[in-house]
Amino acid sequence: MPEGLATGGGNDVALSARTARKRVRVSVAVLIAVALLCAAPSAYAAQRYAAPSPSGAADCSSPSNACDISTAITAAGADDEVIVEPGVYGSPTPIATAIFASAPNLFIHGVDGLPPPRIHFASGAFLVLGGSGERGHHLDIEGVDDGFEVNSGAQADEITAHISNGGALDSACTVYGTLIDSVCWAEGTGASGLLAVIGNITVTLTLRNVTLFARGTDSHAIFLKAEDGGHLTAVADNTIARAVGQSGAVDVDVETDSNPSSIATLTPDHSNFASTFVDGAGASVTPSATNQTAQAPLFRDAMSGDFHQAPGSPTIDHGTNDPANGPSDFEGDPRAFNGTTDIGADEFLPAPTALTGPAMAVSATGATLTGSVNPRGVPTTYRFVYGKTAAYGQSTPVKVAGSGTASQPRSAATAGLKPATTYHFRIEALSKGGKTVGADRTFTTVDPFTGVILKKQSVVVKKGKAPIKVGCPAITPPPCHGTLKLTYRRTTIDALGHKHKKKIKLGSASFSMGAGKTVKVKVKLRKAALILLGLRKSLKTKGSAKATDGAGKTRTKLATIKLKPPAAQP
Repeated sequence: MPEGLATGGGNDVALSARTARKRVRVSVAVLIAVALLCAAPSAYAAQRYAAPSPSGAADCSSPSNACDISTAITAAGADDEVIVEPGVYGSPTPIATAIFASAPNLFIHGVDGLPPPRIHFASGAFLVLGGSGERGHHLDIEGVDDGFEVNSGAQADEITAHISNGGALDSACTVYGTLIDSVCWAEGTGASGLLAVIGNITVTLTLRNVTLFARGTDSHAIFLKAEDGGHLTAVADNTIARAVGQSGAVDVDVETDSNPSSIATLTPDHSNFASTFVDGAGASVTPSATNQTAQAPLFRDAMSGDFHQAPGSPTIDHGTNDPANGPSDFEGDPRAFNGTTDIGADEFLPAPTALTGPAMAVSATGATLTGSVNPRGVPTTYRFVYGKTAAYGQSTPVKVAGSGTASQPRSAATAGLKPATTYHFRIEALSKGGKTVGADRTFTTVDPFTGVILKKQSVVVKKGKAPIKVGCPAITPPPCHGTLKLTYRRTTIDALGHKHKKKIKLGSASFSMGAGKTVKVKVKLRKAALILLGLRKSLKTKGSAKATDGAGKTRTKLATIKLKPPAAQP
C-alpha cells in the first residue's frame, strides 16, 4: 500500500495528500465546524459570474460581464457568491493552474436545473475549497491526476470529480471537510477515489451519500492515513466504496504510521463496500450490521463513469434517512424517492413503462398511433416513432406524460404517409429513470384506388387513332397501368322483327402513368370502327379502362367516349 506523506510540526497540516509541490497548508486556528448542508448566507456580499468565454467588461459583475473561472473564484471576498455558468471550462486547453478558493463563507456553484459546468484541469491543477465555511455545489470536475479538494470547515455537494491518469496519492477527491451527494472516481495505478492523509492534527471528515470508485492496479476507493500523531476520524453514511483492478485494488484502505499516537478511524454506516485493508496500530474500520459487504452495487456502466444505479441494485432503498443527507442526489433529483434513501450518490428513479397500442383511424395518408405510459412518479415525456421498417426514422412531437403513478392512454396523429403502405411504429417514454420502448407494431394505410380518372369526353380521330384523356389519382400508389378499350353496341332487326344487340370491339391501347398524372391514350381503331365512323357525324362508344395501381389493386372505370371524324379537307 502507498506510504503517506508526513507533514511538518507545529500547527500546520497538509490538507492535500499528493506530492510536496501540491500541498496546501492551513493553520489549525482557522478550522471551524462544518456548516449545515444548504446553509448559505441569506444575502451575499457580492455576486460574481464566471463563463467559459468571458464577455463584456469581464469584471465578473453580471452574466453579460462574466469573467474566467479562476478570476471569479480567486478574487472573491468573504461571503461572496460565485455563479459558474453552464458550459465547458478549460477546453480545448485545460486549466493549467490550481484554483484556490480561500475567502470565508464563499459559495461556488453551478446553476440548478441546468447541466453542471464541466471544468477541465491539466496535470497538477485542481480546485480547492480552502476557506472556512465555503461551499461548492453542482460542479463537474475533470482532471488528469488531481480533481477536487474540500478542506476542514468547507463542504461540497452535488459534485462529480474524475481523474483519468492518477498515481499513488492522487485522487479525484481529497476531503477533510464534508462531502455530500457526490461522485469521486479515479483511474490509474495507485489512484484513489477519495483520499485524506494528515499529520499532527485532529481532523474529522464526513461523507453522506457519496459514491467512490477507483479502477487500476493498487487503486483504492477510499484511502485514509494518519501520521505523526494525527487523529483522523471519518464518518461515511450511505456511501459506496468500490475499487477494481488486476491486482491490489481495495475498496477501503485505512492506515497509520509507526507513531503510537496516530489514529485513523473510518465509521461506515448503511454503506456498501467489500474489501478492506487496515494497517497500523491506530487504524480501524468500525463494523456495523447495517453495511452491505456481500452484495456489490449495480451501476448502469461504472467503467464509463455512469454511476446511476441499475434496477435490482442492493443499494436501492437501503440507506438511512437523515435531513443531513440533503434534499437531492448528485444530479439534483429528489432524495428518498420512495420514502427511503438509497446508498450512494444516486437516488434510483424507475424507468417509465410504455405499451404500444393499435393504430386507429387509419386512412390513405395517416393514422392515429396509440399506447399507454406510466411515469412511475418521475417526470416523463413520450413520443411515437414510425417508418417503413423497424428502424423507423420518423417521430411524432415529444409530449409530456406527467409524473403520475398510473398508466394513462397516449396518442399522436401522423400525416403525409403513403397509401397502401405498411408502417412499423412503437411508443417511447423517457425520464431521468431511463428510456422504455414499447413493442413494435404495424399498420397498413388504406389503398384509395378506385380506378383511373376517365371522364365523358368527345375526341377527334386523327390518323386512325382516338386520343382519350386518362388520369391517375394523386394519392394512388404509383404507377397506374392498364388497358383502355372502346366498344360499340349495334342493334339489328332480323326478318322476323327480332332485335339483336351486338358488341363490336373498336380498338384498345395500354397505358402507364405516375400518380397525379394525366395522359392522352391513343387508341388505334379497327377497320370496322373507321367504317362506322365514316357513316356518321359521330360515334358514341363506351370506354373501359381496367387499371392496376402500384400496390396491386385493380379497378375498372367506364365512360362514354364520343368519336368524331376529322374535319373535311377543303
